[in-house]
Amino acid sequence: MRKLLLLFLLSLSVVLISCADPTPVSRTTTTTTTTEQTRFSVVLRGNGGTPIARTINVTYGKPMPNVSKPSRYGYTFLGYYNTMYATGKMYYDSNMNSVRNWDLHSNDTLYAVWQYNL
Repeated sequence: MRKLLLLFLLSLSVVLISCADPTPVSRTTTTTTTTEQTRFSVVLRGNGGTPIARTINVTYGKPMPNVSKPSRYGYTFLGYYNTMYATGKMYYDSNMNSVRNWDLHSNDTLYAVWQYNL
């Protein structure tokens, strides 16, 4: 009886050992990153000039794209600002040169600012 029990335990050991997976366990970790939007639409409002409004595409952290200068009879164009008056941030100067990189993570509106010619 002891021999049978010993034989049974030996057989069980062989079965358990043979069932063990010899390859190491690898764990995979998935990292999800969120990407912020970098391209936005900006409406250039003529604020009494022509064109009345146009939409441009801008990229966060990049200079403003080349755009033609607006016109308004009897006025001198001073630039595009983020307010209707020259009290906010200027993005284009009077010659339509970019003076600031797009610094907002959103769509927005810029306004033409004019000086009346006396």
